[in-house]
Amino acid sequence: MVRCGAIALVIVWSTVTYAGDDEARHTAELELVAATIWRAITTRDTEALLRHVRPDLLDGVRRALAMPHSGLSCALFDTDCLQARLPQNAIVRTSVAEFFRSQPNARLRITFLGQAMFGLESPFDLAMLAWVVPGSEADQNFPRHDLRRWGVDHVNTCLIHTKAIGWRFHSGAGVFFCGGSLMLKPDAR
Repeated sequence: MVRCGAIALVIVWSTVTYAGDDEARHTAELELVAATIWRAITTRDTEALLRHVRPDLLDGVRRALAMPHSGLSCALFDTDCLQARLPQNAIVRTSVAEFFRSQPNARLRITFLGQAMFGLESPFDLAMLAWVVPGSEADQNFPRHDLRRWGVDHVNTCLIHTKAIGWRFHSGAGVFFCGGSLMLKPDAR
């Protein structure tokens, strides 16, 4: 009987270790991707951003990024352009580039959102990356932070991973934004 218990313990420990290893590996990968994204946004390196766009969205995103006054370009790079596109009653937002420039000490926070119902290969294959102002509400309450404060105390993106294409933005916009948080809907959750 002791042997059966020992075998069950080894199987449970092995599964927990594998999940921990998977999470650690994905976290390390995402930290590198996050550094690439930060640099690409702050230097307006659209080619670096395009490397993380899903293949089915690539042509449309490339066109949008080539137009300086497209909604996507404004939201990523130009606060004045973004504010001009928002409705009068919208919460004032800043572009991602402006947030990064004004918050050079923003902390990267990562949470995994994967669930079996999404049909992912691993529960660690869907992640939210948030750059938060240290000590802010977003920092203290991540990942349950107030999404309405996007651009004030945090910016975030969601990425999805597949073995075939690696980490890609998980957004209908193609770049940066999480589904439901697109820049022209400032109160979306």
